[in-house]
Amino acid sequence: MNGRMYHIDLTTTANCNFNCTYCFEHNYFQHKQFTEYDLLTKKVDELLNSEFFKNNYELLNIGFWGGEPTLNKECITTIIDYYKDNSKVKFFIYSNGSLIKEYFDLLKEYSKVTVGGNHPKVCTQISYDGQPLQDMYRKDKQGNLTGKKIKDAIRLLWKNKIPSVIKSVITPESFKHLKAAREDILSLFREFPQGDFFRSQGYFPTIEYYNIEKYTVEELTEYIQDLEDSMVDIAKDEIEFYRTNNMFFLKWLNPGKALCSAGRDMVCIDWNGNVFKCHGSLYDNKTGEHYITTLTDNEFVNKLEESHKLHAFNFGFEPQECKDCEATFCLRCNPVKFVRSEKTNYLDKWRDYTTQPELCKVYKKLGKITKAINQII
Repeated sequence: MNGRMYHIDLTTTANCNFNCTYCFEHNYFQHKQFTEYDLLTKKVDELLNSEFFKNNYELLNIGFWGGEPTLNKECITTIIDYYKDNSKVKFFIYSNGSLIKEYFDLLKEYSKVTVGGNHPKVCTQISYDGQPLQDMYRKDKQGNLTGKKIKDAIRLLWKNKIPSVIKSVITPESFKHLKAAREDILSLFREFPQGDFFRSQGYFPTIEYYNIEKYTVEELTEYIQDLEDSMVDIAKDEIEFYRTNNMFFLKWLNPGKALCSAGRDMVCIDWNGNVFKCHGSLYDNKTGEHYITTLTDNEFVNKLEESHKLHAFNFGFEPQECKDCEATFCLRCNPVKFVRSEKTNYLDKWRDYTTQPELCKVYKKLGKITKAINQII
């Protein structure tokens, strides 16, 4: 037993109450909700009892995805209640944080419950970009600013020691605000100096990669210079933070080139029960090529296993350009690479990591800066 975790992200709703300007789901929002709870738990039970699961995994993580998943409270509470006593199942709620007070009692109930060693039974991820970015790009559907409300939601969770993490996004045109956003989020951590938050979290903004090709060469050059200037401004604080905490607060400074396990250890179920490789594969014109099965399929578990075997083949492959790249850290979304690839074989397209040279330029710049900071340390 290797202790790996299998992930099922469930789209509780295709609707959202925010209007984030960079959201790649914009054109897919609709007033649809997942309601087939009994069918889902039946199929999940089949998975948990299968030889495929038992031979490869110890835990199942059910992630509640959207849209804004907390808009479908019945779905979340029903499924959590069904598996509340199952030590092999844990939960992860993706959320913009706007409705977190409605879930407080549930989250508090499970705040000290762990499974599989030290995994929280229920963990929440709150999307918060830091100021001024939150109020610039993440307004609600009525046009209201959300910064204070979401920051207060995070405070509520952390004050009550409810397992939760922050998820941030930054767009290239916002690189000039990187220092301010970092300091805003760091201020939250300093309000709760319990130690665990510093050890397990930090500022880890995802560079908005979905539409990075929209920038002209001149625009991207300007934004990369903004990134360099911001990183120079941040460098001294990060060095001091490292020397005090033996870690960086800005997680970009940690070496790491993530390999996505979508299709192998992860699938996503949309609101009407169809299963795809991951939630990132739900939102483009190649979605059908990432289809695996559906909840009504009698071969549900076998289809998951077939997908697992396909993506386990030569897992970890990287093109030579990636192996030789000066970037020390990067995140790569396989469905996005797939859409842009001109190759013909499915796995070749899935792992065609060089199809976003604009994004590579950003990570290469970060690589140079990271090496300089580490040399100073």
